[in-house]
Amino acid sequence: MTSEMRQNTGGIEEVRAYMESKKIPQLFESLMTALMYKKPPDHIKFLIECLLKAKDDPFIKWHSFCEPLPPIVKKISVIKSEADLPGVISNKSFKKDESPLPPISEQRKQSIVIRDRLSFGNSGSSGSSTDFWYSEYTNRKVDVSEIIKKPVIFVLGGPGSGKGTQCAKLAVQYGFKHLSAGDLLRKEVEKGSEIGQKINEIMKEGQLVPEDVTICLLKEAMVENSKCLGFLIDGFPREIQQGKKFERMVCFAKMVLYFDCKDDILVERLLSRGATSGRLDDNEATIKKRLSLFHEKTEPVVLYYKDIVEKICADCSIEEVFTNVCNAIDYRIFNKFDIKKPVIFVLGGPGCGKGTQCSLISKKFDMAHISAGDLLRLEAENDTEIGLMIKNMMKEGQLVPQEIVIDLLKEAIRKNQHSNGILIDGFPREYSQGLKFEIEVCPSSLILYYDCHDEILVERLVSRGQQSGRIDDNIETIKKRLQLFHTKTTPLLVDYKDKVQVIDSSKSIEEVFIESSRIVSCLLDGTLEIFNPKYSNSRKIRNIATEEVLSPSKVQIIEGSSQRKHLFNEDLKDKCAIFVIGGPGCREELICQNISSKFGYSYICIGELLRNEVSSGSSRGSMLNDVMKTGDLVSQAVIIDLLEEAVLKSNESTFLIHGFPREVQQAIYFEEKLLKPSLVLYFSCITDEQSENLSVGNNNEDIVLKRKYIFENQTKQVIEKYSSESILHEISAVGSAEAIFEEVVKSLETFEKKKNMSSELEGKNIIFVLGGPGSGKGTQCAKIVEKYGFCHLSTGDLLREEVKSSSERSEQLKAIMARGELVSQETILEILRDAMIRNKDSKGFLIDGFPRDVPQGKLFEKTVAKCKCVLYFECTNDVMTERLLGRAATSNRVDDNLETIKLRLKTFEDATLPVLAEFSDRLKKVNAERSVDQIFCDVCSVLDGL
Repeated sequence: MTSEMRQNTGGIEEVRAYMESKKIPQLFESLMTALMYKKPPDHIKFLIECLLKAKDDPFIKWHSFCEPLPPIVKKISVIKSEADLPGVISNKSFKKDESPLPPISEQRKQSIVIRDRLSFGNSGSSGSSTDFWYSEYTNRKVDVSEIIKKPVIFVLGGPGSGKGTQCAKLAVQYGFKHLSAGDLLRKEVEKGSEIGQKINEIMKEGQLVPEDVTICLLKEAMVENSKCLGFLIDGFPREIQQGKKFERMVCFAKMVLYFDCKDDILVERLLSRGATSGRLDDNEATIKKRLSLFHEKTEPVVLYYKDIVEKICADCSIEEVFTNVCNAIDYRIFNKFDIKKPVIFVLGGPGCGKGTQCSLISKKFDMAHISAGDLLRLEAENDTEIGLMIKNMMKEGQLVPQEIVIDLLKEAIRKNQHSNGILIDGFPREYSQGLKFEIEVCPSSLILYYDCHDEILVERLVSRGQQSGRIDDNIETIKKRLQLFHTKTTPLLVDYKDKVQVIDSSKSIEEVFIESSRIVSCLLDGTLEIFNPKYSNSRKIRNIATEEVLSPSKVQIIEGSSQRKHLFNEDLKDKCAIFVIGGPGCREELICQNISSKFGYSYICIGELLRNEVSSGSSRGSMLNDVMKTGDLVSQAVIIDLLEEAVLKSNESTFLIHGFPREVQQAIYFEEKLLKPSLVLYFSCITDEQSENLSVGNNNEDIVLKRKYIFENQTKQVIEKYSSESILHEISAVGSAEAIFEEVVKSLETFEKKKNMSSELEGKNIIFVLGGPGSGKGTQCAKIVEKYGFCHLSTGDLLREEVKSSSERSEQLKAIMARGELVSQETILEILRDAMIRNKDSKGFLIDGFPRDVPQGKLFEKTVAKCKCVLYFECTNDVMTERLLGRAATSNRVDDNLETIKLRLKTFEDATLPVLAEFSDRLKKVNAERSVDQIFCDVCSVLDGL
């Protein structure tokens, strides 16, 4: 299972950035500390009070909710026991007839409470002093915005594994910076800095340097080398706690390289090195101790990072190791997955013998045989949440989510990409799986389909189940599997009509293998000709090992050196799609016709497209007729093909697509192959009216119930998807047709207005302007307006002006503020967009102090327009504080006092650093610690380059 599946199925990098920006780990740490320290009788009430305090205090530390703390004793040696601490009952206070606790042993005379408090945030390390001599150094604010998006690779391996050699080669190959914690400590000592002198004292005493110091040295080295393309941190982390702390203080690791080598080889290498190196630790006894310590410390680290670990066999030559390391980095870091060998999907009903044939083909042609089912069963044996989910779904005969299957397949293919080809047994189960595989991994070359009657399949499976003990080889599950296979997988033969080769698998194993061998041989030498009257036209398949293969469809998958991308048809780039969805019986068809007439949209009804295809008498129409009679969903590939044909026939720019999508996968497939909808109209209807409307016509009860089931269990997920994307407009379908249409018109007029507004702002020079209080960004904005004719906007000013106005929105804002609620981001952006439209003739826009956070910036680009650049006026806190205090002498502003200034600067840093990281590709930094004219000179250089 890959790191993406283990860590997060919805975007782990965003989650990590969010956790860091909100300081959630620190908050939880402080809450847990407070609970353990104070032990409140009502813990819920206590936590609520702490959270209320946290809301107003951006400087949350581990002890924020523990105050007042007992004084820290400077010399631990004078503390004899915990009883010497304030608030702890001494043994001396016990009455003579009471039995005191046993005395604390000599080894534990140091107070556990004091020791833990002194080492809090520094667990796993020892220092030479009881007070935090390094606090000033480690608490310094370091801007990590330039490095948090760079890949960080931890490099582990036993002494003599060659990790240093490999790191040097990787640094040259990828432009990475190779860092070693040990080297950084030695260099700091050599520099003779204050912190270096302290480190030297500790090392002389034979004690460990505190983790915080080591990590800060790494962080500073990374910032100094922020122009590199990534970081290799050699021999780090030595233990789990160190890794956790690094990820909390600096950034998350993208990958862990573990150079695995047998101990006897390591000993041999080190002894050989010792003969010439003169190193005292290169003798056999010391080497074995080092290896023992390495295994003891490192194995838990490797297990902890198992989701991102790449284990590299380091027993072979330097070049072989380097090749394997590069393949791992290309895959993990750069998502490169190029395979020039043929990939064959092998399909057939359960029990058709495809596994047997794959084994025979694999041996004869030296191809890798990968069974999707075996991969799933292996994963199901793991006692994990995903493993248990797979196990339960297999028992029920259900399809496992395609993301899991494809991740398992991708990993298996990567391990076998040096074979002559790949046989993927039992995959894909449905067309969307195949499409996703071809987009994310590589195109398939051929489909081998082993055809067999159900009676024979059942007989084979029952017989196998008596011997295999497989959980899915029972008669009930077999029936479910066959039904699912025919419903989901059989339609693939039409979807992949240009790649299918059908083989009769009811014959003997030998006869089937002769035919299978013939087909694979022809594929490899480029002479295979497919002719299946039932499924496709005759065509030749080219050998993809030597030629580029393009899908015959209009939307093609192109294989590049570093990525494959789905290319959208050029004819669709200026099109706009509106989905119209309604619950069963909502009767929205007539409304769609009226919309088309009023707004000039091209009306496409999925039902009508399907009926026209059925009446055409085509083979596709015959298949559709069979599916529609049962009330099942039509294959999404067929629907998309019909939609694409209809869209390309029309000259209109906006399409009203009625009755689509019915399920989320259809929506995703439409977006991948055609375009993303701009609006989704959802007509909701109460259950009673649905039933009454559905009963009209020729709908029999079974079909009515099936349509309701599909809506409740599949279509509602579509509604949730587009509601979360803020493009869903819900309209009640209860009432008169006139009243319903009136609501529709309002909704569409708003949509058209926004669409026109967005087009008016397209291509404009939009600049986000950021800088701390006192950085001088206001002064610079005024100069930019004067020279370049830009419009200077501030959301705060716009909001205040809107409240003072007599508009309808003003009353809504006043009501919101009166209730003590925050104005929504959507409303703020609407006000901002309206202001930009009013000033659309200006040369550009300076949006001052915006965005406040990453979500606000993303929402702006999604609903208003894309920004050209982020202009950041960079200034240290000391300079900004000095400026603000100087201003305070004349301004009389209540927020120009030292305490408030510190709070404002801290709040700005916490909010802005993630924004700078998010927009790093458009970030322009200007040194704001110079004179106004010098700063403006640099600003002009930035603007002139837009």
